Amino acid sequence: MDIHNEQIALTVTMAQNGNSSAFEQLYAECYNDVFFICLKILDNPHDAEDITQETFLDAFRHIGTLENPTSFRSWIGRIAVNKSINLLKRLNRIIPQDSETLDEFPDSEDFTASFEDKIINKNTADTIGTIIQSLPELQKNTLFLFYYQGMSIKEIAELYDCPQSTVTSRLIYARKTLRKKIESLTDNTKFPCFAAMPFLPAIFKTQRNSFHVTPTPLSSFAV
Repeated sequence: MDIHNEQIALTVTMAQNGNSSAFEQLYAECYNDVFFICLKILDNPHDAEDITQETFLDAFRHIGTLENPTSFRSWIGRIAVNKSINLLKRLNRIIPQDSETLDEFPDSEDFTASFEDKIINKNTADTIGTIIQSLPELQKNTLFLFYYQGMSIKEIAELYDCPQSTVTSRLIYARKTLRKKIESLTDNTKFPCFAAMPFLPAIFKTQRNSFHVTPTPLSSFAV
């Protein structure tokens, strides 16, 4: 565990013991992480801000249930994902499975996500990120959950209340569309390696590292 994660874990422990300044520190430290997740899924800054606030308030109210303080970032990230998807459901932005026209694909498709660190410059990340944002919402979000959040096909299916085959189909359609759009770029020599989807985690990571917004005051730090 690196020094930064040790500091986060120590701050979480202080918050679990009722230290109000520790809550403020966690909010300031993790705000960008949570807002980035909400914005990627919801694609609406106002909704993302509301869900970010809800996520922190919920996390702080239940922080005593977190057994491993070192997992705080992933724990609150999952809360943000769940709340964002639930909002999409309330807004009827998730298409019911029986209205989708997705083909069945063979199980031989390679869905081994590589989460190794890769060097991707910001311009490349922005270009590919724009293409990803142009995908249909369900495909875009499925890519994000799989390649950035590290969720399995089974976990994504449970989140969306749909069969695993539907999630697999969305991933395949999204990857094929992404490849075609990259290949259609006039200067596609800049992207010689992006036929390989393992670069997607690095794309999202680069976007997150360059993403900075000023945290708005949290409604309450009460737990």
